[in-house]
Amino acid sequence: MGKKKILFSILSLKKNDFNYSGGGNYAITLINILEEANYEIIFLYDSLYEIEKDILKVIKFDRKKKIDINEFINSNDLEKYIDDNFKLFFSPVREKFRNFNFKKVKYIYPIHDLRDLELKYNFTSLKYVIGVKKKIKRIIKIIITPFYLKKLKARIFPKKNEIILTVSDYTKYSIKYYFPTINLDSIYVIPPIYHSGSYSEKNIEKKVLREVGVEKENFYFLTNANRWEKNIELFIETYDKLIDTHQLEKKALILGVKKNIFKVKNRDKFIFLDYVDYERLDIFYKNCYAYIYPTLNEGYGLPPVEAMKYGTVIIAAANTAIFEVCENGVIYFKSNSRNELANKILKIEYSKEDYFKMKIKSKERYEILNSTNILIKEKYLQLFERLLNY
Repeated sequence: MGKKKILFSILSLKKNDFNYSGGGNYAITLINILEEANYEIIFLYDSLYEIEKDILKVIKFDRKKKIDINEFINSNDLEKYIDDNFKLFFSPVREKFRNFNFKKVKYIYPIHDLRDLELKYNFTSLKYVIGVKKKIKRIIKIIITPFYLKKLKARIFPKKNEIILTVSDYTKYSIKYYFPTINLDSIYVIPPIYHSGSYSEKNIEKKVLREVGVEKENFYFLTNANRWEKNIELFIETYDKLIDTHQLEKKALILGVKKNIFKVKNRDKFIFLDYVDYERLDIFYKNCYAYIYPTLNEGYGLPPVEAMKYGTVIIAAANTAIFEVCENGVIYFKSNSRNELANKILKIEYSKEDYFKMKIKSKERYEILNSTNILIKEKYLQLFERLLNY
């Protein structure tokens, strides 16, 4: 009996776009699960876009069969080729194929969140957008919000032969809220797999921290600063004030800053970096004093889980799917309240008893989540098997 075959789109893994996001991790982990289950994975990719070398290595790109979308004259030819040659087609995002109307192939795509419907963009978000064309596009979205939302809903609603996969009950019921006619049984909820090992070698941790200019457990850590919805500015304003009033001495290391748009008074206490590779990201999660997650909206929220792996203390926004994922493993605050965020930071600064209690709770929550990995893998494989034999 031959291998079970699946076409897997990696169009979203292009450089500087998807690589170090939760969605990128999700795609890579799923590739590994399918490979372990002896699936034949054929990659659909775009040769005109570069993918990071470490990503290519992890997904074993050179060893896989590949289909370049540039080999097809138009999207209709690509749609027909996929429909005629595969039973299963998976894409980490639906955007590229939303106009396709597959008749035979089962098309699976995850909806990680409904952020564009739940979280209305405003003019404050413009400063996070780089490039004139992208700014104009964002302005149009803001101005014609009702029309844009109607169009967005049409793009999201599943067509025949499309299978919705999501990562949390929160997103499942959010889909039901925005699409009342949808059958809940058609939405599959399977959380992401948790990486239990370490990406980094212990002997390089001190070197990496020294190069960045921080010391072990003497800095606060944040990620994804180039995205408005991650709400990093609220932390920066709060933290800058705490330093200004001589209540804090630790530095803040903030990743994802492609263009520094943040104004700070105590510049020497802030370290702004672009995105880093998995090894350095892992080192920062492990060695920070606390990880801060002030996000405005999440369909899941993988970064806190990555930090929990080391028993890192986490201060997280009290909204959307964060409760479901983190439960009692983090300290919560209202994502629109600088006062409440400051309160929680001061609590772990001045109450070492509370700080060490939260380290224990953080690690315990991770162990619970990590213990479900085998079951989650089985759920993915059962879904794909069922669709192959449908």
